[in-house]
Amino acid sequence: MSDARGRRTLLIGTMLGYAAAIATAGAVTIAVVDGTRLVQAHPDAVDAHAFLQKQASEYESEQKAILERMEQLRDEFLAARESAQNKILSEAARQREHKTAEEKLETLRTAEQKARETLQQRQRELQDHQNRLQDAVAEKIRAEVRAVAEAKGVDLVLDITAKDARGHDVVFFHADRLDITADVLKRFPPKTP
Repeated sequence: MSDARGRRTLLIGTMLGYAAAIATAGAVTIAVVDGTRLVQAHPDAVDAHAFLQKQASEYESEQKAILERMEQLRDEFLAARESAQNKILSEAARQREHKTAEEKLETLRTAEQKARETLQQRQRELQDHQNRLQDAVAEKIRAEVRAVAEAKGVDLVLDITAKDARGHDVVFFHADRLDITADVLKRFPPKTP
């Protein structure tokens, strides 16, 4: 396990242990939410998902066009190389064809490098879009959870869908009465058609 993951797991465990100790002493009121359900229900998350799907589709189309262009350039190079090896041609004609094949190979290499750079840049852009949209939705959800928690006098809200570094549930048990997910959902703006 990496040091960062180990520290994160230790920190989560310590926080939960501390929260449980305080809660049993009566000093803290705890509630839980289903974070996955909140994200799936938030209108901005639905819009973000649709936007990202559209972007991914455009990326796939762009990638397909680039791959088709690479295939075309590769075919042109192979045809030129084969022509340069044609024994029927005069030496001068073979030299011209050889030069043409070298030029096609250089064009292919340049195009492949540009295609790699373009596709990598596009993947970074998609990832950046996704991160920004997810962060914006998470902040809006966090604000609604905070508002419900404050209205109910809750000091700590845990996400029952949270996982530790090894993929295990962080919250092992909660009484249904602690779940404020439905109250948070009521605060979401209506979905636009």
